[in-house]
Amino acid sequence: MKRFKTIKSYTLYTLLANVFNRKYVVFRRYAQIEGEVKEQFAQHFVYSFTSIKKAKKEIDNAKIIEPWQEFVILNVC
Repeated sequence: MKRFKTIKSYTLYTLLANVFNRKYVVFRRYAQIEGEVKEQFAQHFVYSFTSIKKAKKEIDNAKIIEPWQEFVILNVC
């Protein structure tokens, strides 16, 4: 019985940690031209964000400087 409670609490803790400790990373899309055009991605910001709102706000600020740039937000657990 005690073992079941431990497994249950560990599973619940792991699930909650994954839900509430999400991190978002912003990548920029660019084309590499060497004979043929290849679409590639590079991490734009060095740091990760704790919410998607903060990531979108920083993307809006970056688009002021580079309006042609395309950005992608990825959820990293």
